[in-house]
Amino acid sequence: MERRKIWKIGGIGDDAEALSCVSAISSALGVSSVCAKLLYLRGCKTVDSAEDFIRKNGLSIYDPFRLADMKKAAERILKAVENSENVAIYGDYDVDGVSATAVLYLYLEELNPDMQIGYYIPDRFAEGYGMSTKAIDLLATREVSLIVTVDTGITAIKEVEYAKNLGIDVVVTDHHECREELPNACAVVNPHRADSEYPFRELAGVGVAFKLITAIEMLRTDDKNQAIRKVYEKYADLVTLGTIADVMPMVDENRNIVHFGLLKIKKNPRVGIRTLLEKAGTSHAKCGTTSISFGIAPRMNAAGRMAHASRAIELMLLSENDDETTAEVLAEALCEYNKARQDEEQRILEQVYLAIDETHDFKNDRVIVAAGDNWHAGVIGIVASKVVEKYGLPAVLITFDGEENHGSGFDVGRGSGRSVSGVNLVEALSSASEYLIKFGGHELAAGLSITRADVEDFKCAVNTYVRNIENEDMWITAAEADCELEAADINKKSAEDILLLEPFGISNPAPVFFMRDVNVVSSKSLKGGKHIKFVMEKDGTVIDAIMFNADYEVFNYNVGECFDIMFNMDLNEYNGYKSVQLVIREIRRAESAQKKLEYEKARYKEIINGAKFTADEEIIPNREEFAAVYKALKFADDGYISENRLLALSGGINCIKLYVILDVLAQTGLCDINRNNDNDLIRYSLNAVTSKVNLDEAPLLIKLKDRQK
Repeated sequence: MERRKIWKIGGIGDDAEALSCVSAISSALGVSSVCAKLLYLRGCKTVDSAEDFIRKNGLSIYDPFRLADMKKAAERILKAVENSENVAIYGDYDVDGVSATAVLYLYLEELNPDMQIGYYIPDRFAEGYGMSTKAIDLLATREVSLIVTVDTGITAIKEVEYAKNLGIDVVVTDHHECREELPNACAVVNPHRADSEYPFRELAGVGVAFKLITAIEMLRTDDKNQAIRKVYEKYADLVTLGTIADVMPMVDENRNIVHFGLLKIKKNPRVGIRTLLEKAGTSHAKCGTTSISFGIAPRMNAAGRMAHASRAIELMLLSENDDETTAEVLAEALCEYNKARQDEEQRILEQVYLAIDETHDFKNDRVIVAAGDNWHAGVIGIVASKVVEKYGLPAVLITFDGEENHGSGFDVGRGSGRSVSGVNLVEALSSASEYLIKFGGHELAAGLSITRADVEDFKCAVNTYVRNIENEDMWITAAEADCELEAADINKKSAEDILLLEPFGISNPAPVFFMRDVNVVSSKSLKGGKHIKFVMEKDGTVIDAIMFNADYEVFNYNVGECFDIMFNMDLNEYNGYKSVQLVIREIRRAESAQKKLEYEKARYKEIINGAKFTADEEIIPNREEFAAVYKALKFADDGYISENRLLALSGGINCIKLYVILDVLAQTGLCDINRNNDNDLIRYSLNAVTSKVNLDEAPLLIKLKDRQK
């Protein structure tokens, strides 16, 4: 069963009441009809509610003491501050954990510069995620009396007990799902606790740490509002990093935090954030959720993936009084880690795709399992996500690096898996647990360890499980658009007004639009084939568009061909001039073009099977058309090419004629051709020919000339 993608187009249609409301919002607030329609579709059914949304009025700020154990946590930490205790912050190596560590560290340092404050981030490779007794032993040698966890600790029942036996108190702050048993700590602060009365459960780990310092500050002053203002003004930017990077829902209190955090970054960024944004090619004045998701977050995460997260923390802890050179050096190091991560990712991807092509049984196996030597353990999770994106199947990648892992010997591999909607990865791994040393994770992402000898049995078992539970709906993915636009809607006013809906994220995503019957005027490859730049036209309007991470061989469509597209509307600024640019998310042939192509393919089969045809159908190619196709194959010279690309390079011939040309080239020995009708990919090889080939003598061409009426 193959994965199918369907398109879902939202909107309000001809609903008179909805149209009237959209018109009222547009008129009263002075926003474009596109913005007004989006506001309506996102639940703002009145002018007042729409105004509140775009003006960020009434954003939620909840009392931190509504979180269970918060008073205990705040009082225990205040006691440590007052007594100048030795405190360790125990964090995680991703952006959420790093930013949470930085927030709490900076706040405690401000409260008592003389107390000893340290932080501990486990090594991803040597220790893995979460607390460990080995780390606690180390902290004990440093005479730590209090450990405060951030973005971790909710499952550390044995470790917390171990620390207590050593005379170390523990305060746990976390945002991951709670198990039935909680650690026996001084306090356990987590919005997911069953007994929590907190109104919003979707805080990031840094969000919980933020509520903790808010609570401490509120205990220190009678002016509660002043306490809240202080922590927002000083730390909302760091909280914003972790909230966005951890892909938390951009609603309710998260939207509040990120709104103020982005304002702080734009107006007065801390040196670490400003320097890292500059290294990512973004001005802090233009920082938005995208700048953090694709600029800052990958660079900060790369430290924990390729080396150690401490470099990222050091950068976030810098103040304006620190040497600018230090910020430059640290930011550059993160960029180097990220570049190394990208290079390693590409290296692994190439090997993984080759392994999949050679070994995966697409007809029978529903889970891709690939193993290799010396694939970087910190990168295979990202690669697994790309494999899922490419093939539409769950994927588990396993690396063997010759090192002893988990105390189980030297031939043990580490695995990282990603899944698709409908396939719970942890349940799938559980079904094959007899072949695993260790595993854990979530529905869509998990990790494991396994011996090399068990990989094939594991692959069979996990595929058997998925085959037994599969149904047709599991293999359907939906590409969704908020609403349909016309060419007249594509303008700077619409693009600018869309920004009023920020910050974007889960539950408030950047809007996606649909437009039908768009003509391709031209296309060209950017950055070595990584992206495609399009010029498109609809109803006389010329539209610039770009498609990121798109294979030029696949998406270079015929000039003049008609398409439907899903896209984001963006403002592109160059030399001070702003212009609208569409960022294409999905593209498919327009219905009329698709019907024409399907007709041509069906007609080709009829003709090959003996049907007669007329000269008007333009079936028989001339010498120039043969030369154009052969030249296109020689020019591509990659061993494969898409039909779209070949048609575009061959002068606009129809699909029937293209197939005939390919058949004749194969028949005369000039090429070996293999067409895959499922994905329109043509695999080929050009053969060395020592003697002259007369195409007119090809048996197929002779037969076709006889059949033409």
